[in-house]
Amino acid sequence: LSLKEESDPELNGMMKAKGGSGGHLMVIENFALISNVPMGEGGSPLSFGLSGTVAQDYGEYVSEELIPRDYLWLRLGDCQSTDLAWGFVSFDATSYRVREVGPPLDMEDMATGEGTVSSEMADSSGSWEMDPDELGHLLLSGKGGEQEAWTLPGQVIVMTQPEGLLVAVANPSSHLSVLKAAGVYKFLDIECNSEGEMDLGVGNFVIFDQDVSLVRYSQSGDEVREEGMLGFHKNVGSGFGLLSSHEGGPNVGENSSYFALAGEIGLIFGFGDTQRAGVALRLGIAGL
Repeated sequence: LSLKEESDPELNGMMKAKGGSGGHLMVIENFALISNVPMGEGGSPLSFGLSGTVAQDYGEYVSEELIPRDYLWLRLGDCQSTDLAWGFVSFDATSYRVREVGPPLDMEDMATGEGTVSSEMADSSGSWEMDPDELGHLLLSGKGGEQEAWTLPGQVIVMTQPEGLLVAVANPSSHLSVLKAAGVYKFLDIECNSEGEMDLGVGNFVIFDQDVSLVRYSQSGDEVREEGMLGFHKNVGSGFGLLSSHEGGPNVGENSSYFALAGEIGLIFGFGDTQRAGVALRLGIAGL
């Protein structure tokens, strides 16, 4: 297996695997890595890694102080064994609480979402501590036993949970400006149809002002293109709706797809007849 730069200009900045079952990989150095290159039998369809460099630069005290906050999460996994879903998780100084909101997902769910998870609302909970030997690595303890997490402190946490891998982005109480979302993003995603069949997609979307343009390529090479605009969900600080301006794509449109952002990492997701969950990296600035 070897990697080469993707030749499709829509996917520039990504690496494509040669040999084996193929796949793509994208990296922001000393920050994050996302890949759908097969990692062996039983592995997750998407691999997502965070660099420990950010936490090391902050140091243990600052890193620990940045972790307590509210996050919006997305669950990734194989269509046959994992229910793709979304929800919220709240971390305080020593504990965390997880709430699963969906699927399903509609505009009302997002618009009325409560970001802070209380003990009464939590579906699961536990305690956490920073690994003193590996800053950015968290040790979780809950009813499901011992799990792990990795973090870019204050921005993103990736948690191993019994139900699957949770990728959580910070969800501030004051909504992000649309200007903060502007950029050129590359993404990898998972789509599961009603029969549990899985398709791994790769694509590119651009946000400029409130305008959005998106292209997605399926494993079979099918192409979906959409144009529209960002919807604004003031109650969910990191969340935007991707509102299609016309009929066309089955998975990107009003009441079907959403985008959540923290720093250079975004989540793209939607739940209907087809469930969709993906991770995006901002690799450029729109218009440049």
